[in-house]
Amino acid sequence: MRFIDEAQMTLAKLWAGTARGTNTGKLFLELSGPDNALVGVLRFNETDRDGVTLYDISGNFDGENLSIVGVHRVETPEDRWNNLTAKGKLSSKGSIDGQWEADEGTGGAFTLFAQDAPSEQQLPDLSMMQLHTSRWRFGAISIDHEQIIRVAENLQQEFKRGNVVVTIVKEGGAEQARFLPAFKLLEFAKNERAEILKISVNEPEPEGTKRLIEIELGPHVNSAMTQSSSEAWTLGRLEKIKNDFKRYERSYATHFKKLNLGANQIIFAGALVYIPSLNNLGQRFIFFVSVFFITRLVTYLHTKYLPFTAIYLSEKSDSLIRRAFPSVVS
Repeated sequence: MRFIDEAQMTLAKLWAGTARGTNTGKLFLELSGPDNALVGVLRFNETDRDGVTLYDISGNFDGENLSIVGVHRVETPEDRWNNLTAKGKLSSKGSIDGQWEADEGTGGAFTLFAQDAPSEQQLPDLSMMQLHTSRWRFGAISIDHEQIIRVAENLQQEFKRGNVVVTIVKEGGAEQARFLPAFKLLEFAKNERAEILKISVNEPEPEGTKRLIEIELGPHVNSAMTQSSSEAWTLGRLEKIKNDFKRYERSYATHFKKLNLGANQIIFAGALVYIPSLNNLGQRFIFFVSVFFITRLVTYLHTKYLPFTAIYLSEKSDSLIRRAFPSVVS
């Protein structure tokens, strides 16, 4: 996998959160400039200290990782604090989580959340507000890099004040979360796959709540979830996602799964029917050993060539086996 350095990201400029560790308190970070040359101001309101400590910030964001250096603003000689460094990583929820360290050896963890510009209007009373949530489980899915981008771009067109986050998890690997512009510029090896894919986006609503969409594809469950204070939007947006994903569903695998039967179950049932016709214990033992290895082979073929979810990080190319025997293997 290779990342193109010339990518132009869209990191939010206002962030608020908390610092934990040897020093605890609230953080507010203002950033400006391009992602590869960020500057700004960090305000730290420590829990057991009066007043706010200011740091002049410089740093960069590569689409996944944020690195900053903070130089303390010295107002009086007695007010001198140590400078700090911090590194964080974008999560699948759009927050940035990481660790900070000061020159004197203090340190800890931090979490930052993107903030919108403050509204001049007073926020409404949310005590009586109702959130509507709708969920759907898809059948078997096969999707490639170009199709992932198409799904994410469709979401981004509707969310004007929220950034789509695309998260992939490779087999045995950690989560890699990136904003959509950064994900579009990633290059992967031919036929490289992910085990799990998450696409999420949220933005504030006029009512003061947040509406959100989360799509997750994995080896066991493929699902979509929408949430909003508007029931019509929640149901309507989920229906649109369901219609969009029909082109990625593998109907032959999905319909077979709805019967709650697998190939191994059918083989085992057939073995139970056939075994009374065998004359002695030796024949039955050989027969059961043969059935065991056949079921293992079927499981291997199904997992390798027709998994419940196939997430290709490049353009997918169907093999001869997939084209010739899809229904047989499934």
